[in-house]
Amino acid sequence: MGDTKRAGVGVDAMGGAVIDPTENVLDLVEAAVRRQDDLRAAAEKLYDTEVKHLNHMAELRAEFSKELRELESKRVDANRQVDVLAAKTEAAGVLAAVQTLAATTASTAETLRNTLASTLAAVNERIAALEKSSYTGAGKGAGEEATRAASRATIAAVVSIIGLLAVVVFNLLKQ
Repeated sequence: MGDTKRAGVGVDAMGGAVIDPTENVLDLVEAAVRRQDDLRAAAEKLYDTEVKHLNHMAELRAEFSKELRELESKRVDANRQVDVLAAKTEAAGVLAAVQTLAATTASTAETLRNTLASTLAAVNERIAALEKSSYTGAGKGAGEEATRAASRATIAAVVSIIGLLAVVVFNLLKQ
């Protein structure tokens, strides 16, 4: 009994035919391999979808960043234009003020020159009259009265000139 070879279909403990597990195992392995292939394909498809989504998001970010840069550049340019316009307006205002001041100063100087000339002419006439009366001997009392009148006129002329100068200077400083 030791070396006997058994041939034929195997039987189980109940006497039924034993089923060869090889075919069943091969079917299970094939199903598992198909399942892994399907999972790999799904993972690859998910990965591709995520990559496409990330690329799309990167493109959107780049596009919006470009738009933001352009808008910011336009805003800064507008601010610069406002500053340049304000500087030009300020320069025009200063130029107008300078021109007005120059015209006012010239007219005031001319008025002051004419007033001073007429006042000095009147004072010179009075002094000449005083000198003439003192030479002709019109009398001591008349000469003193004429001298006092001439002195008063001179003082009045000097005070009016000083007042006129004060008004001109005040107007110049006011502007």
